[in-house]
Parts: sequence; structure tokens; C-alpha cells
Amino acid sequence: VVDGYAPYWRLALQREFGPHSVSAGLLGLSAKVLLDPNDPSMSSDRYRDVAVDAQYQYVDGAHTFSSQALYMHERQRLAASFAQGMATNESNNLKTARIGAHYFYQHTLGGGVQMFSTRGTGDSMRYGMGPVMGSANGRPDTTGWVAELDYLPVENVKLALRRTAYRKFNGGTRDYDGFGRSAADNNNWFLMGWFMF
Repeated sequence: VVDGYAPYWRLALQREFGPHSVSAGLLGLSAKVLLDPNDPSMSSDRYRDVAVDAQYQYVDGAHTFSSQALYMHERQRLAASFAQGMATNESNNLKTARIGAHYFYQHTLGGGVQMFSTRGTGDSMRYGMGPVMGSANGRPDTTGWVAELDYLPVENVKLALRRTAYRKFNGGTRDYDGFGRSAADNNNWFLMGWFMF
């Protein structure tokens, strides 16, 4: 539950020339989050995100190509969590990067790939041990890639098959959670259908 307001801002510049379009921008968020919304005496944790992003797009006849990149830095001030013994540090950082590209032929067949990475401050209480979502070394570091195949049989309908694969998950590649789980055990296939209106 947000304590007060959670302003989000975005500033972007865009330029189009012929079939090409490029944009670059800044975005951010500042929010205080209540640890226990039923206890007004408890303080809140503060999150501040600042990011830069960019995009390139080419649309010409049968061909559509786009690429995107994002880098985000999050500062966490964990006054409430630290006071309650739910965080080892009063402040943590997360750094997230994503880069990807997509291609469509005749607005019907296409696909894309994306690489992602998150790194952050080690915090054994916040990212502690536990099966599947835990971290044996107390780190949130995660890296991997996503690949997707798309089919748009008619306008407003999209069918897709997506593969997500992890090279690292919650700070490790093997036995990352202390219960014998490997990062690759979180790999998954996702079949989806979208109807957009």
C-alpha cells in the first residue's frame, strides 16, 4: 500500500524520418510503501527509480523492425523493513538492464529476442534462503534471455510462443537457493493468445 503519493514521470524525445523512428527518454518513480497498512504507527520504505531508455523502429511495406534498450537504477530506503528485522541493510540498490529486438513480416509472422540483467546490493534478510525464490548468498542478481515467435492471423489477434531462459537466478547458477535448485530449473515455455480491442 502506497503511503501518500507515488509520482511517476517520463520525458522522451522522438524523431521520425521516412520509415525510421528513434526515441530516447528519461523516466522515474518515487514511492513510499507501508510495511503494514493496518498499523499507522509503523514507518514506510521508500523506493526511487530513475531510468534511461531508447528505441529504434523501421516500418516499410512488408517489414517492421524495432529495438529497445533500458537501464534503471533503484534506490531503496528500507527504514520500516530494517526496523522489523526484514532487511539486513537500511538501504539497497538494484540496477536493471534490458535490450531487445523484434521483427515482423507483412504484419503477420514475427518474433523477437531480449537479454536482461538485474544486479543489486547483497541483503541476506531481504533475499534470504528459501526454496525456489530464496538466495543462498543473499543477492538478487539475475540474468537471462527471452525469445518469442509471433503469429497475427487477423488484426487484433496475436498468438505467441515464448521461451525464457536463466543463466543466473537470485545470485547463482547452481544451488542458488540452498535447496539444490539451479537457475536453469526456472526456464519456461509460455503459450499465449491475445485479443486486442
